[in-house]
Order: sequence, then C-alpha cells, then structure tokens
Amino acid sequence: MLTDLLDTLRMSTLVYGRFELAAPWGIRLPDTSAAHLIVVARGGVHLEVAGVDAPLALSAGDLALLPHGGAHTLRSARGAALAALGGADCERIRRGEPIRIGGSGARTSLVIGTFTFHVAHRSVSIQRLARAIHVAANDPATPPGLGPAALSRI
Repeated sequence: MLTDLLDTLRMSTLVYGRFELAAPWGIRLPDTSAAHLIVVARGGVHLEVAGVDAPLALSAGDLALLPHGGAHTLRSARGAALAALGGADCERIRRGEPIRIGGSGARTSLVIGTFTFHVAHRSVSIQRLARAIHVAANDPATPPGLGPAALSRI
C-alpha cells in the first residue's frame, strides 16, 4: 500500500539538511503540517512522535517517514536535553553546511527533509497512513535501494 501511495504522490521539498550530532543531544523539530523524512546515516536515534505512544529506535540505515508532520523530537537517549534550532542553524542549512549539536559522546549523522505532498489521484488518501512509518535497514522486506549501502553515499 505504501509504495502504491508514494507512486501517486508528487513531493515538493521545503528544506533538507544534514545533522552531525554527538551524545548527549536532542532536537525538537517544529510542529508543522509538512511531512518529514529522517534518514540515519550513522549512529542511532530515539524518535518521539506526537500521537505515537512509544518512541521509535532508529539505527544506521533506517529511515522514518512522518507523513502528517506534527511535533516530534529526536534524541541520543530518552530524556536527553533538547537544543533549540535557531536562525543561524537555518542559514547553515541554506548554505549546505551540517548542523552540529551535542557533547563528546557517540556520533550520529542524520539527513532530515521536510516536504509537502501533492496528490496526483483523487482516490488516494494520505490520511490513511500511520503517523510514523519506520523502514528498518535490517528488515528483509526493505528494498535494496533503501539499505545501508545506498545510505553510505549520503
């Protein structure tokens, strides 16, 4: 169902950027109606999504699609303090520079994009999708183009 739906959608990128993080770290991404795509290139992430009971544990090679937008946080570990992203961070993203946050612990690299969807067919409903869709790299059902080899090029 997800691949059929994505085949009928057109996405417009609003913003995307690379994050280089060192534990402990935490980021609160804004509450918007835009969809978010999170790709874990290295390390691990605890993803907390509004409306989802338990945090999702993402590892290197995983991706998460949040088709409905909404508030969410990313952390190196449960309870890690959250950093506020400011205007200087937005300017870095525009220049193609990574956002660097955190301490001196384990390293995590993320690519985060924000999108709007334009439905090409009236019978398709994004509302039927879950609030968070986790595609695990180590899941045998994950298409090869989304696995760790593909993400190593990020």
